[in-house]
Amino acid sequence: MDNELKTRLLGEAKFLRALLYFRLLQTFGELPLITDTPDINSPLEELLSRATIDETFLFIESDLIEAIESLPNKSLYPNIELGRATKGAAKTLLAKVSMYQEKWDNVLALTNEVIESGEYSLTANYEDIWKEIGENNEESIFEIQAKGAIPSVGVDKYSLTQGARGEGGWGWGFNVPSQELLNSYEEKFQGSPIEILRKMLEPYKSVSLSGLPQLGQLYGMWGYELIALFVLSIILINSSFVSNEKVFTP
Repeated sequence: MDNELKTRLLGEAKFLRALLYFRLLQTFGELPLITDTPDINSPLEELLSRATIDETFLFIESDLIEAIESLPNKSLYPNIELGRATKGAAKTLLAKVSMYQEKWDNVLALTNEVIESGEYSLTANYEDIWKEIGENNEESIFEIQAKGAIPSVGVDKYSLTQGARGEGGWGWGFNVPSQELLNSYEEKFQGSPIEILRKMLEPYKSVSLSGLPQLGQLYGMWGYELIALFVLSIILINSSFVSNEKVFTP
């Protein structure tokens, strides 16, 4: 294999491992770190032993630093390589990981690099980010590609699992705001996470599929990209230093 391609693919793999471990860390806290093929003959307690949160953060950071060194900028990929991890995606994720650890100097430096790279810009119409017409646009830093055909349908029934629980075309309630986030809003947003999420999504239930999809109509559909990292979140994080405030990330 060509060495340049090998380096890039290893960088992509380390970016994806860092992304997945970061999400696991956010969800479960301490967890096993799998750095090599496990020996099935090892004692179960050894296989399932959990690393500390600090150890896991260091592991994620190491992967992302190597990914930054190995990956090209978004503009260097041809269109047929759409959706691959990039240098900007690795820097953006490392900025978020650093923010969770309150490494503010790193956060500021990394977000400045992404903003000043010339690789990204804000979408003229904010709501287009979430529409099919806005997939992989100029504001997208990393997007999970969900296009596919039977039997590989990409991200299937995503809104069913992520939508708020309830009758009349809602969902399973996998994606709800934290109580900490709800408490940061004005009084009109107070209530249980499920109640708040239903209020937030109510205006979109009747929107046609040409815009934001009807929540109840996506149960058997697929092919909608999932935007994981985008420019506005980086600008919000960066601007928090100007106002000397910490912000919630989208």
